[in-house]
Amino acid sequence: MKFKSLKMNKKGFTLVEMIVVLAIIAIMMAVTIPSFTKYINTTQEKMTQLENDKKALETKLDEALTDANITIPTED
Repeated sequence: MKFKSLKMNKKGFTLVEMIVVLAIIAIMMAVTIPSFTKYINTTQEKMTQLENDKKALETKLDEALTDANITIPTED
């Protein structure tokens, strides 16, 4: 039984396997990060536009209520 001595007990991962996994993760990050960054920038631009629209709507509503001589009760 000469072959028994050559049998290796393999536990864990080899260095090559770890490097391959890290390379795959790096490639996936390189592909997804630009898309994610673009999504965040687009969302921030839309939020800014919505805030500006809200302020304009509030101003127009105040003007319309003032022109119609309507007062809205507020909680004090």
